[in-house]
Amino acid sequence: MAAVALLVALSAATAPASPHGWEQIFSATAPRALLSAIAVVDDEGTWVAGGGDLIVRGGKGPAEAHSEPGAFIVGVVGGGQEPVLAVGADDLILRWDGHAWVRESFAADAPKLGRSRRRRLLLQSAFRRDGQPLTAYGPWRVLTREGDGTWKGPAEADRYRLMTLAQMGPQGPLPKGCDRLQWRWLPTGEGWLGCRDGRSFLVGADGAAVEHGRMPKSCIEGLGTVARRGNTLFAACDKETLWRSDGARWDRMQAPKVEAIAADARCLYGVAGGAVWRNCSP
Repeated sequence: MAAVALLVALSAATAPASPHGWEQIFSATAPRALLSAIAVVDDEGTWVAGGGDLIVRGGKGPAEAHSEPGAFIVGVVGGGQEPVLAVGADDLILRWDGHAWVRESFAADAPKLGRSRRRRLLLQSAFRRDGQPLTAYGPWRVLTREGDGTWKGPAEADRYRLMTLAQMGPQGPLPKGCDRLQWRWLPTGEGWLGCRDGRSFLVGADGAAVEHGRMPKSCIEGLGTVARRGNTLFAACDKETLWRSDGARWDRMQAPKVEAIAADARCLYGVAGGAVWRNCSP
């Protein structure tokens, strides 16, 4: 699976800039490229973006693009102590081994399945909780990583338990008056919790919840990804709007339309269409 250098990152000198501190750090030359996920995978600003059959990895040097034939990538996760993964349709799981993308899981016979059965093989993200196996999940599908690097579908009882944990978070005590509506896993075992009354909370790995204000309507109706930088939370929501909360309330940010976001200690990243954007002063 040799990487195919299809695309080239724009240099800082020529990259289109936004008047609100955003710079475009990558642009696909393929007209139909559609990046829909992004993750920052180390403390040096290395990022990975994916969508369709395309994965792009960038950072200090020029971005490198890889085309994965037959793939449809939906999510990118990992970094730190966890492997960097790209996941998607037909049980797709790709892992970055430090040099290349390794296909650890893929249901090659999925096209032979009926439409409803094939839809069940969609993977959207991955997480690990309390020493449990690394778990990739979608709306229905759950796969866990074995010690030998293979992925296995658990028994139904475990599948349902892990799916609920992945999509709705730990079933511990909730903040007073909160009826759980949404959950998003964040790095290092933290999570973002949204309540039906609009309140939102940053939930630590120990279960402690810190309120971050009431979410705007666009996030209640269509929350995409949530990212954290220090005490600040960012949310990509319906109609490609971007919001931030420093604790008391959520404010809309002036930004390019983005579908997914990620953050490190310095910068906020976003993807839309075939472009990757970065803002190091939000």
